[in-house]
Amino acid sequence: MTHKTDIAPSLRVPPAVWPGVLIYLAYMAMFYAVFVLVGIDYAHISASADTLLGIIAVTVVIIVLARERRAA
Repeated sequence: MTHKTDIAPSLRVPPAVWPGVLIYLAYMAMFYAVFVLVGIDYAHISASADTLLGIIAVTVVIIVLARERRAA
């Protein structure tokens, strides 16, 4: 059994910037496609109190569920 003196783990794939850029561009393309296809009016999304409270409720539920999943 040999002991490694190197503290840093060896990487199978060297780090690069371009995969992150491609993922970001793909995400933005998907977001824009949904925006165009669904026709969401982001300028008036907080026009009524019901819509704003709904957004807050959904955000809180997502945060709570994400924390519960991490704890499990």
